[in-house]
Amino acid sequence: MLTMMHPEPVEGSVNENRIFEIALKQIKPYMKKSEGTKKDSYKSTGIFLCSCSEEISKTINFDNLAEFLGSMPDVRVEPVRHLLCQEPDLSFLAEEIEKNKYQNVIIAACSPQYITKIFEKSFLQKLITPEYFEIINIREGCAWVHSDNPLDALNKTKALFRAALERARRNEKILSQKKGIENKAVVIGGGTAGVAAAFELAEAGVKTYLLEKSPYLGGIAAKIGKVVPTDDCALCTAFMDSKNLEICRKCIYRSRIDANENLEIITQANVKRLKGSPGDFSVAFDTSPRFVDIKKCILCRKCEDVCPVDDVKEFAYATNSRKAIYLPIPQAIPRGYVVDRSLCPPECRKCEDICPTRAIDLNQKEEKREIKCGSVIVATGMEMFNPSPLKEYGYERFPNVINQVELARMLDPDGPTRGSVVVPSTGKPAKKIVMVQCVGSRDKYHEYCSELCCIFALKHANLIKDKTDAEVTVCYIDIRSHGFYERYYLEARDKWV
Repeated sequence: MLTMMHPEPVEGSVNENRIFEIALKQIKPYMKKSEGTKKDSYKSTGIFLCSCSEEISKTINFDNLAEFLGSMPDVRVEPVRHLLCQEPDLSFLAEEIEKNKYQNVIIAACSPQYITKIFEKSFLQKLITPEYFEIINIREGCAWVHSDNPLDALNKTKALFRAALERARRNEKILSQKKGIENKAVVIGGGTAGVAAAFELAEAGVKTYLLEKSPYLGGIAAKIGKVVPTDDCALCTAFMDSKNLEICRKCIYRSRIDANENLEIITQANVKRLKGSPGDFSVAFDTSPRFVDIKKCILCRKCEDVCPVDDVKEFAYATNSRKAIYLPIPQAIPRGYVVDRSLCPPECRKCEDICPTRAIDLNQKEEKREIKCGSVIVATGMEMFNPSPLKEYGYERFPNVINQVELARMLDPDGPTRGSVVVPSTGKPAKKIVMVQCVGSRDKYHEYCSELCCIFALKHANLIKDKTDAEVTVCYIDIRSHGFYERYYLEARDKWV
C-alpha cells in the first residue's frame, strides 16, 4: 500500500499543474485515509428497531430489513430491542443517541399515538435533543395488517423507511426565538364585522383599538335600515355571550360597547402603515379632527341650534338636511356631534361659545399615532359594484337610476327622505319602480351569482308595498330566494309585485 501526503500544487506553467492533477487522480484510489477516517465514519441518522416482544419480528424479517437499511447512505442501524418504549431500552436509546451524536432519530415500532409521549418525555429528562425525530408504525401499519403475507409487510416497511429517510435528509432546522407578545389588538374597520370582533376581544380582556375612517361605527349597515333574515335594524348584530357561551343578538347602540374599558374607539382614522409579524405588529395612522370631545358632549343640541350653516343634504333629492355641526345618525357611536369644518365660516365660533361643557374645540389639528399590538384584524367591509360602465342601464347618466343601497337609504326612517321612496329628479313620491337584477353578476364582470341581490330586491319590494301603492316590477334571470328566504318571494307574490 502506498502512503502519500497531499502535495501542494507547484507554481509554474500550466503543463506542470496539469501533470500534478493527473498524477493525483491516478494514485487517489490507493491513498490511505488518515485524519478523515473518524469524520467519514460518522453517521447522522440512527435507526432503532423494536420487535415489540416479537409481535413485529414474527412477521417482518428484521435481518433482511437491517441489511436493506445498512445499504442506505449516512445511516447506522442499532441492535434490535424488544421493548424500546420501556426501561432499560429507553436508557439504551438515549445513550446511543448521545454517544453517536445522531442528528436524526428514526424509531420503527408500534403506533406513534401510543408511544410518542413516552419518548419525548424520556428525551426531555435525559436532555436529548435530536434535530429530527420520527416514529414509523410497522406494527399496526405493516406486521398486523399483512400478517398473512410477510413479504408485503417487509416491502411496505422498506417503503416507509425510504420516505422517513428522505424527510430526514430534507429536514431543515428552524431556529426558534422567544418574543414578548403585545397583549393588544387592533381592528381596522368599524362595520358590523369589525365591531363584533372588537367587542368580543374586549370582553375577553384584551386591550383593543377599533379604527374606523368615518365619524361613527356601523359602516353600510348603519345606513340601510332593516336587514334579512330577521328584519331587525341593521345595527343589531350577533355577539358571543361570554357568560353563557351562546350566540345572542345585541344592538350596537344599546350594548354600550363604547363604555367597555378594554375598547378604545378611534374614528376618522386613516391607516398609513401596517408592519410586523404575529405577536409584534405596528399600526400607524392619522386621525382627522372631530372638533368635539366625545367624553364631554351631552347631546344637548345647543350647538346645532345656533349653527348658521344649514340645508346640507346627503343626496340632492333629500327631504331632510343637516347643519355643519351634526349628529351623524340617531344611534351614532361614538355618542357625540362632529363638525364639518370645511362648511364653517372662518370667523364663526357660535357652537364653541354656547357649549355648556366646553366640549367643542375648533382649533383641533390632525394627529399622527402609532399602536404596538400582538394581532390585527382587517375588517374593511364591502363595496357596491359600480354599474356605470354598463351604459345600457344608465346609472350615473340618468338621475332616476339608483342602486339597492341608495334605495335602502330612502326606505330608512332616518334616511335622507325619512322612509319615503321618491323620484330623485323631482322629489315626488314614486309611482312605478322597476328593479333590474343580475347587474354585474352572471356576466363578464362576475360569472357567479352573489346569492344576495334577489333577496334584497324582494325585501325592498315588500317594504315599498307596505308603505305605498306604487307598482313594483322585478326583472330577473332567475329568482334565487333559497331556503328560509323563500318567504320573501311568497310575500312579494301575494302583494302583487
